[in-house]
Amino acid sequence: PWSRVIGSPVKRCRAFAEAFAKFRGLPLQIEFDLREVGMGDWEGNSEQSLMEQDSTAFQLFGERRLLSPMLAMCSANKDGQ
Repeated sequence: PWSRVIGSPVKRCRAFAEAFAKFRGLPLQIEFDLREVGMGDWEGNSEQSLMEQDSTAFQLFGERRLLSPMLAMCSANKDGQ
């Protein structure tokens, strides 16, 4: 069972989260870290297109994106010990 709804502050996401939380009778928690990130020149391109344009940069982006949550968890665990 869910104990709360966590949503983004982005208007369309927040509206859905508010309606869903109300429907389920759950508290709503807005997380500002769930905002969208602008992708600059990459905006609107498919993964395939980005791989064709600059595969090295795209692969590095993917590796960093996957590593960031793991590094944050390691840091939190280290600080908590």
